[in-house]
Amino acid sequence: MRTGRARLRTALVEELSDVLMFYNDVLLCYGISAEELKKSYIAKFEKNMTRWE
Repeated sequence: MRTGRARLRTALVEELSDVLMFYNDVLLCYGISAEELKKSYIAKFEKNMTRWE
């Protein structure tokens, strides 16, 4: 028998899969390449890291 925590985790993973599919559909719809997303992600990450300096 699975615990409540295990059932919750399974449901969470399923929902995150749905989010990932939607996110991928948006990227495809707007023609956003992996390289474009990578550059944007890195730039945002670097900007966020300066918030704690």
